[in-house]
Amino acid sequence: ERSVLGDDHPSLATTRENLGNVYFRARRLDETARNLELVLAMRRKALGDDSEPVARTLANMATVYFIGGNLEAADRTYVEALQRLTRKLGPDHPDVAATLAAMGSLYTKERKFAEAESFLRRALEIRLKAFGETNALTQVTIKTFANLYTAWDKPAQAAAYRARLVSAAAKAAAK
Repeated sequence: ERSVLGDDHPSLATTRENLGNVYFRARRLDETARNLELVLAMRRKALGDDSEPVARTLANMATVYFIGGNLEAADRTYVEALQRLTRKLGPDHPDVAATLAAMGSLYTKERKFAEAESFLRRALEIRLKAFGETNALTQVTIKTFANLYTAWDKPAQAAAYRARLVSAAAKAAAK
C-alpha cells in the first residue's frame, strides 16, 4: 500500500491504525502505542493538526496510556482529545461522552473523585439524551458511577446507581 499511495497517505494511516487495534486486542501495548504515534504524525501531516481523525487518534492513544498505567500521559492526552473532539463535534456528541467517561475512570483510579464525578455526570447526560437509559453505553457509564462511589466510600450513592442498573435491565428485558 505504501509503495502505491506514499508514506503519508490517509489510507495508510488507517491500515496502521487497524494494525494497532490488533496489537491492542493482544495487549501488546508498546506496539499499539508506536503504531498510534505514527498514525497521529501521518494524520497531522495529511489532514492538519485540528482534524477530527487527529482528535480520535489522540483519544485512542490516551486509552492505551491509561491501560498501560501511564496515567500522566493518559490525562494529558485525554484533555487534548476532549478539547479537539468538543471543538470538531460539539459538546453533546456521543464521542465526546466516550472521552468524558474515560476521563472519569482515569480520575477514579487516580482518586480524584470530585473530578471523576464531574466528567461522569456530563458523560451520562450526553448518553441519556442520545441513547436513553437502557443503552449499553449508558449502562456502562452508570456502572462506572457505582464504581466511583464505591472507591470514594459513598455506599449509598453506589447502591443507588446499582439499583438504577437493575431497573434499566428490567426495562430492557420487558421490551
